[in-house]
Amino acid sequence: MKTSAWKYSLSFVLLLSLWQPTESFALLEEEEYEEPSAQSIEALDERWTNYEEMVEELFRIEEMSEGLLELDVIGESHHGRDIYATRMGDGDQVLLIDSEIHGNEKSGTEAIIDMLDELAAGERDHILEEVTIVTVPKLNPDGSELVKRQNDISWEEVLEYHPHLEGAEPAWYHNESRNGFDINRDFHPDLDFEAEADDLPGTSAHYGFYLTNEARALADLYQELQEEFGIVESYVNLHHMGTPQLEGTDQDVSIALSHPPLGPDNNPKYAEDYPEWIKTSRAAII
Repeated sequence: MKTSAWKYSLSFVLLLSLWQPTESFALLEEEEYEEPSAQSIEALDERWTNYEEMVEELFRIEEMSEGLLELDVIGESHHGRDIYATRMGDGDQVLLIDSEIHGNEKSGTEAIIDMLDELAAGERDHILEEVTIVTVPKLNPDGSELVKRQNDISWEEVLEYHPHLEGAEPAWYHNESRNGFDINRDFHPDLDFEAEADDLPGTSAHYGFYLTNEARALADLYQELQEEFGIVESYVNLHHMGTPQLEGTDQDVSIALSHPPLGPDNNPKYAEDYPEWIKTSRAAII
């Protein structure tokens, strides 16, 4: 019963993401990405929830929930925007969900807000009796406001946070031309890892170094949940990759689930037969 409850709640948030508009500035290959024009950013702001609006929504839902939703600040972006986390439920299993680790992938935040709204209205109490749901909407608030994949920090500014890295080459996932990190690459299996100058720059076959405030905040939250619950039952990282098509067909894919989680031994970089690997580890919902 408990296992089915957290799986049901996971299905719930994924289905909510289907309700969002299909247009997106996020592309399948980062190399194809072009910075949107001022006109396109204005249009996007009308269609998606920006940072200020998200904060207003979270406080509205917190008040409406009458104590059901707990709202906390778990960190701060380079440009001083608070990184918020929400918590609902009393279950002894925990589900962690974040969105907009890439600032140009918008639909996950909309799905989280819709989910919190519905849960706060008391319409899914049976889920919250068995599952504790923790969310981090807009993990990358600076990138979100600029509508770009990366956060927004130069390597010189990185050294202000990490002066012991002075003289090292920039980390492999810091993009100088786009002035920021792909935060999705800034993680390491050792949640307490501290990079040294000799570790840099690394390559795409290596782990990240926890050089961003955003990745560090999420890793700290994850550890806190581990200490409280013993294990994080499931972690969902919501992306928005436009509408790709199922391989070899003209069918659009609404949601793609990668499972099991990727690691150094389960990664296309290490697989001899990439198409077979991806077929066995990704399920497409059409």
